[in-house]
Amino acid sequence: MTAVPNTSTQEYTTERSFQPIWVALLLGVLGATLNTFTFPFLPEVELILGNAMVIIAAMCLKPQWALLTALMTATPLYFTWGHPFAFLTFGLEALTIAYLRGRGVYVLFADIAYWCVIGMPLTGLIVWLGVDQGTVYWLFIALKQGFNAIIYGTIGCLIAFLLSDRLNASWSQQPPLKRKLKHQLNYAIVLMTTMALTSTTLFISRDLIVKAQNIIETTLEDRSEKFAEMIDISLKNQKSAIALAAQWLSAVPASQWQTSLEQVHQSYSGFITMLITNSNADVIHASPQHLLSLSGDMNVADRDYFQQAMLTQSLYMSPVFKGRGFGTDTIVAISTPIFDVRQPTNALGIVEGSVDLSFIGRLTQAKLGAETLKVVVTDQHDNIIYAHPSLNLEPLYLFDVQRVVDSSIQDRLIVETLPNKQFAYAQSTASSGWKVYTLVDYQLTIREIEREYLVIFFSLMLTLLLTSLIAHRFGSRITRPLRFIMKQVNKYDNKAITEFTPLYQVAAIEIEQLYEELKSNKRSVKEHQQQLEIKVQERTQELNQANQQLKAQARIDGLTKVYNRHYLDSHFELMQKAAQRSDANMAVVMLDLDHFKRLNDTYGHLTGDKVLVAVAALIRQAFSRETDIVARFGGEEFVIVAPYISPVALTDKLEALRCSIAALAVTDASGNTINTSSSFGAVIAQAKFAVNIVDWVKVADACLYQAKDNGRNRVVIRDRTVADDTSS
Repeated sequence: MTAVPNTSTQEYTTERSFQPIWVALLLGVLGATLNTFTFPFLPEVELILGNAMVIIAAMCLKPQWALLTALMTATPLYFTWGHPFAFLTFGLEALTIAYLRGRGVYVLFADIAYWCVIGMPLTGLIVWLGVDQGTVYWLFIALKQGFNAIIYGTIGCLIAFLLSDRLNASWSQQPPLKRKLKHQLNYAIVLMTTMALTSTTLFISRDLIVKAQNIIETTLEDRSEKFAEMIDISLKNQKSAIALAAQWLSAVPASQWQTSLEQVHQSYSGFITMLITNSNADVIHASPQHLLSLSGDMNVADRDYFQQAMLTQSLYMSPVFKGRGFGTDTIVAISTPIFDVRQPTNALGIVEGSVDLSFIGRLTQAKLGAETLKVVVTDQHDNIIYAHPSLNLEPLYLFDVQRVVDSSIQDRLIVETLPNKQFAYAQSTASSGWKVYTLVDYQLTIREIEREYLVIFFSLMLTLLLTSLIAHRFGSRITRPLRFIMKQVNKYDNKAITEFTPLYQVAAIEIEQLYEELKSNKRSVKEHQQQLEIKVQERTQELNQANQQLKAQARIDGLTKVYNRHYLDSHFELMQKAAQRSDANMAVVMLDLDHFKRLNDTYGHLTGDKVLVAVAALIRQAFSRETDIVARFGGEEFVIVAPYISPVALTDKLEALRCSIAALAVTDASGNTINTSSSFGAVIAQAKFAVNIVDWVKVADACLYQAKDNGRNRVVIRDRTVADDTSS
């Protein structure tokens, strides 16, 4: 499973002023410290937890710094294991994980993939090639290293998972992974499952293996003790036979010793040969008797079985030695003095029996009952009396073995002749001083454990796969309804649908409740939006009306309802240019009410306003064309702009307007009738006369003053369309 790296965050974090080498060194020191205290598990296998720091380094740092952490962490293992293969396997692990992490692969999956594809095969190959002499458990070690890697890999991932916000925000060189919700659920579930399964598998399996080792140890000890008991019984019988033979020979004449010796030998078949010596150690009788003719005169004065028996005057059993007179078999001699019945302290000689040591092999096959068990018997001086033929150990040689001490399992032996094998063993000491070693090839036990671990390994992989599938399915059951809800909400918002589609039946109750709440909220929002749209439309209409009123107010005089001076100034140039293009005349008239100040002072401003309104209405009636402009210039003054008019028409209109104003009668609040008059100053000329209204008003205003000076209530026109001015 992969995720998409957030490159923008990567660029941000890599620009930070931190030294990754210090982080790598710190993690390396922590990992090396943890690896100094390894946990013994099985032969050649120790659980190491310090490599969790390598996982964290590979998750957060670039490959070269993760490699530095791995090499530091593996250093204590070099001194513990005595071989540098840890640098190779763990170094490759750090590089592989850091490389895959930089490409969006989850670290746990990258670590499992590394050990399945590279780590375990490489470990098995190194062990198989004889890195550790005496080790034949390459498959077992490879599997255990793989399990160990999953353990410390999971620990490292859990630490990084729990501290992900801090790690990503502070010093991580690796880009944060943008994960989908179902992938996050999948990863978290697989992480916890892996931790639980691997730790449980390791410790339960170790418990089972230790119990199996205890069973093997108990079995070996039991067989060893029983075998020692059987040897003791056999030797006791043979010692008893020699003691009885000595008593019998003491009681019969010397002439009957040969016959008596043969009878004893026939009764006790555990002896290869038997003999009788005189007090000078000369062999005088033997069984079988023909051995005397083969060996000739034979003296055993140098044999310890003669010397010790005569010296101690008691029964004696010799160490193992090679026969000389009656053959070259490996034997153990049991001897005792023959006393004269007339003189009990006088030893006439000894009777000796050479124990047939092949009985040990027969006891092994008959009593131990297991072909896999092997027995080695040594004497008091650790010289080999008997050894299983497969061990290739010769009798009389020192039993030279190397003991392997392991604190986690039973100690083992490495036999000198079989240096590539290890044997679980138990040792018992018989009452005779002989040591009995019961051995079993330890590889047979490990093979069974290997098969079990192969089953466990593939079961674990299958369980993780099923867990991943289940987690993926579980995540989909959460995210699929959420995606469905998002699509429905988007369609509803985009007005592609008017009603929501029902949710899946398999959706969780909480998601259904969320969906119902969203639907209710969306409907409420939609209703509210509709209400807002209606209000917005109403407010828009009101605003348009207000804008129209504002526009009107901006160009209409509020009292007289004619255009104001601003409108006159802004539209005059347009009218002038239009009339100029038509080569037409244009007239500008200044109108002023006579003695208006006195009227205001006499009748009040309200009455004055009524007069202004009435006069403005008369002016609008007189100049009502669309091209005419009637504007209040200020106070009681009005301006009329009349394009496309002749001087005669202008004169007639102004005279008619003057008469209408003079005839106007306005009644005040007291019922008084108020009359007024007006003076006119006008200029008429071709439109090209002037572009600026100021030039036109200046001429008209001069005419207005002329009218006032001539007695008011009259019209003065300056005609610029002809050579001479005309006034009236």
